[in-house]
Amino acid sequence: MPGRDRGTRYRYHAIEDGLWDDPKLEGTPFEERGFFVYLCANYRSRPAGIYRATDEQFAADTTLPLARVRAYLADLHQRGGIVRDGAWIFLPGYWARQAHNPGMIVAARSDVQNCTSEIICAAFLKKYPLHSEWLPNGCPTVAKRFANGGQKIGSPDQTRPDQTRPEKTSTSHPPRALPAEASWGTPEALALKYNQEATDNCPAVTTLSTSRRKKALQALRQFPDETWWAATFAQYHRSRFLSGRSTPGNGHGNFQPDFDWLLSVGKDGVENSVKVHDGRYCDAG
Repeated sequence: MPGRDRGTRYRYHAIEDGLWDDPKLEGTPFEERGFFVYLCANYRSRPAGIYRATDEQFAADTTLPLARVRAYLADLHQRGGIVRDGAWIFLPGYWARQAHNPGMIVAARSDVQNCTSEIICAAFLKKYPLHSEWLPNGCPTVAKRFANGGQKIGSPDQTRPDQTRPEKTSTSHPPRALPAEASWGTPEALALKYNQEATDNCPAVTTLSTSRRKKALQALRQFPDETWWAATFAQYHRSRFLSGRSTPGNGHGNFQPDFDWLLSVGKDGVENSVKVHDGRYCDAG
């Protein structure tokens, strides 16, 4: 999808093709889906999915009528596909689909720090709590509010992208509540990454039992690189089966590729995480 850059010159942003099939876009017209992809791919877009652009600029770039642009923005906001505050825009699923190499992390952190919208910063930090240390220079109150329990900032529809997933708790051991942030290499950090980057149909981890911690530690010993897990969760978005966009068959209608399933070994003796990472469930083409 091209973006206008200095007059007649255009440049493209590569995007993860799972964005086109984002469940939040289900039932939207083809043109609105294309507009959403444009929001992700235009030359203003940034690694964190946070940038500034007016409705008029979007209309000029796409040649769509201004009224239609505003209607699409309002619908995408209502669906949770974007968060809008004045000229600021945040694409909640964008950062999860980026390659988290050092350069991208530095750029994304700068995006958050330079944002002056409390609504946008709060939405980002609640979507990606592992990055709550990215204190935004323009929003000094956000980190404090987030640290005090993540109170909502703005109206309910403005915090829609931070919807909570169904809770899944362990009954075999007294649960240990999941913290808001954790250092990589710990079971808590892996659970947080799952919550942030797996698809929305996957129940969120809110507690860590002894069994879950043991499985997570074993998985992290085998695959300690955070980028390996980022690639694994990216496969969720590429798979209609794992993302819940297709109905499981063969009597597995209640199947959910949750945290416990991911850390388990399949009947074939291979870890489910390895099969997901290697594209076993990825749709052809």
